[in-house]
Amino acid sequence: MEKTKIESSKKSKSIMVAISVGAFVLLIFTIGFLQVFFPTDSQAVIEARYLHKQVKKERNAAEDALKKLVFDYNQKTITKEFFDKEIASLIPQYETLQKKSNILFNNLLDKKKKQRFFGFKSFKIFLGHISMPITSSLLGLILLFLFFKEEDSFYKKILLSISFVGIITGFFYIIWVFNPNKDLSYELYLSLLLVFSLIGFFIAFIATKYFYYITQTDLKLSIQSLLHFIVSD
Repeated sequence: MEKTKIESSKKSKSIMVAISVGAFVLLIFTIGFLQVFFPTDSQAVIEARYLHKQVKKERNAAEDALKKLVFDYNQKTITKEFFDKEIASLIPQYETLQKKSNILFNNLLDKKKKQRFFGFKSFKIFLGHISMPITSSLLGLILLFLFFKEEDSFYKKILLSISFVGIITGFFYIIWVFNPNKDLSYELYLSLLLVFSLIGFFIAFIATKYFYYITQTDLKLSIQSLLHFIVSD
């Protein structure tokens, strides 16, 4: 009975751990694609753009009518009386539509300005820029957690190096997202690139050296086993 309770407790614990891990993975995945669930523009911008587009269309139609009228008059297909009458009507109409179009365009720019978020065009674009750095930082933190759980010194070095790259890169772009107008200097970019390249080289060097050592050890053990078999036989 006691053994059954222990097994049941272990099973419940493993289920909870699996659910927690699954939920965390789902959270990271959702953060990476969070911008998909938001519109590119606010409803106010959409309506302002639609009104401006309609008036602009009417203005262009009035402009085309004026051009056609002038063309027909130059081709002598209409009389001067008809030309004067039509142009006296079309010019005020065009000027009114042009003025209305300018007002609506400025209103559209104002709506776009109000929907900006931390210097980005919209909240959706802001999420698109910040989601991946957050994902990178979270994955780096997970690797850092595994670093403290790992016992093998070689894998601890690998986990620490990769987690460091993920966390630093993620936090760098998170800081940039909240302050996009102030960029780093070209020299600092090169320095960071050099640092990360050296870290990558260091990881590759350790991994190559480690696996080469494993291969040579396996080869020596195989030769020793073969020699032992031959001598024994």
